[in-house]
Amino acid sequence: MMSTKLNVKLITDNLADELITRMQHASGIYIMTSFIMQSGVKLLAPHLKRTAERGAEVRMLAGDYLYITQPEGLRTLSEVDSQIEAKLWRSMGTSFHPKAYLFDHEHGEGMLIVGLRISHSRCSRRGMSGISR
Repeated sequence: MMSTKLNVKLITDNLADELITRMQHASGIYIMTSFIMQSGVKLLAPHLKRTAERGAEVRMLAGDYLYITQPEGLRTLSEVDSQIEAKLWRSMGTSFHPKAYLFDHEHGEGMLIVGLRISHSRCSRRGMSGISR
């Protein structure tokens, strides 16, 4: 069931904390990101696993654009939980650069976060400090 109310929030510091907090209560998590990096999967894996184990729908889409997505990141993600659906979009050289995280909740509310790829450096304060606003 998709949300009827969408909250928008500007996150300029430590994206990982916000993602992890939202995962704890989401009934559905839908992530579309340009690249998946091993460091980001390791950071989020225990939280994604707990989310999937309590029955939440977890779907992820990443791309192969510029061949930046790390195969070991995809492999690790596929091993987190069999309930997590992860797909790789074949760009065929076409630009594919989304960064969106949608968290759906049972009570008809959702949270959309846009901005960064999944990697430890981008989810941490150190990684966020180099982002121009």
